[in-house]
Amino acid sequence: MLPLRGKLLLLGSAAALRVASFSDAASSSGDAAYRQSVIATTTARKYPLWKESRGEPLVRTIQYSHLGLGVSDLTASVSFYEKIGFTVVGANTKSAVIRLRNSEGLELHLFKISPAPEGKNVLMDFPSHKPPGHTHASWKVPSVPGVKHLFSKLQIPLSGTRSSLAVFVRDADRTTLEFERNDGKDDFEDPSVFKKEDIGFGKTLDHVGTRISAPYDDHLDFYARTLGFTLLVRHYTPNPEPLKNFAPMVTKSVDGCEINFIPNCNTSINPKTNALVAKDGSLLPGILFTAVTIRESWSVAYAKLNAADVDVVVDTELISGKIKWGDFPSTSLRAIESGPTLLMRDLNGSVWRLVPSSSQ
Repeated sequence: MLPLRGKLLLLGSAAALRVASFSDAASSSGDAAYRQSVIATTTARKYPLWKESRGEPLVRTIQYSHLGLGVSDLTASVSFYEKIGFTVVGANTKSAVIRLRNSEGLELHLFKISPAPEGKNVLMDFPSHKPPGHTHASWKVPSVPGVKHLFSKLQIPLSGTRSSLAVFVRDADRTTLEFERNDGKDDFEDPSVFKKEDIGFGKTLDHVGTRISAPYDDHLDFYARTLGFTLLVRHYTPNPEPLKNFAPMVTKSVDGCEINFIPNCNTSINPKTNALVAKDGSLLPGILFTAVTIRESWSVAYAKLNAADVDVVVDTELISGKIKWGDFPSTSLRAIESGPTLLMRDLNGSVWRLVPSSSQ
């Protein structure tokens, strides 16, 4: 289905949302040679294999494709994400899903849910309660002072900093977003020239943070075996029952897609449930699933993962109602897609969507 054009009256709201094709979105900053050098730098660095005996992964991850975000107010959320470089490119009014895309090609699939009790994010706002899930999304930026200046101008308050290397903000539903430059460099002499199109720095997304439980190495094994996160960036032995946010353990795919493992999960684990699904079945705001682009076709990837006893399903079967998959809400998948994709749970129940590169 082609992207919608013109103006869309969203779900009976009087506010009309601007809808444009990707070609209408603001172009990426910098010239092509500079951007290619950024991509080369982030993919060519040499890291050891997580395990020397590691065979070929079942699926090979290329890059992040999109995030499935539960939001309580679609209009307010679209307004927020437009401020940081996203443009509406499609909508499914029947199931209340909006698609946005930025200049790097990352999509956000926003789906309507009820507000969180007490206005808190279940993954991040309870000091003694640390359930598994995707805690945050992180973009690279060419200038941390530049992104600070931009957010100040846009009146987006910072929710935290990591030395001078990163800043954090919360969206309209307190989902955590990070903007980082870990080498400490700054490509902008004047931070005031930083634009929202500079967010991304040559990549759709740098990483997501996914909370895991002890024993932690089991999770690194799982992600190396299933999705090809085989290159070891950071590994250590944290306290198995921590309550604060320790530094993450980090692995990469050979194409430079990175995942940060947050080792402070302290709740009981049921891989068929999700922390963003309340006991009454209602959804809570946050990153319900993270989608990555894979090299394999959906059918080949499904056959490999299923044969290896990985918890995986074809999304079209969920959307059609043919099957149920634990407590996962199939309505969150009804964005505009061009073919079947897969849904996979990790060892703690965090959900990943696998999108074949041919369907991008």
